[in-house]
Amino acid sequence: LKFENITQTVKTLNFMVMTSYGKKWDGSKVLVEAFVDVNQKGDGQVDSLPIAEPRATMEIAGQHEKETSETYNHKLVFEDGLEAQVDNTLRIRVKLVGGSTFKFMGMAFCDH
Repeated sequence: LKFENITQTVKTLNFMVMTSYGKKWDGSKVLVEAFVDVNQKGDGQVDSLPIAEPRATMEIAGQHEKETSETYNHKLVFEDGLEAQVDNTLRIRVKLVGGSTFKFMGMAFCDH
């Protein structure tokens, strides 16, 4: 996901994830990486400088032992000084690193 020229500081990414059970969900896990490309302004030009290293990462499991499906919130918080600032580009990469099924129910960006 790529969000260019954001209009508000983003300090926290909140992921709503359905966690379930059974063979389909065995070992279900994703790696979330958040990158901030700092836009450099000068001479009327705006250039985004892509950053190779993520500013924040987390793994989220999509499987549990309860015999029910439930939705949980998972917060990815940027450390102070590493948050996405106004006019930056925020990129989020999600990689399935375990299992074969994973389900996001929603996502929210927060300035606190």
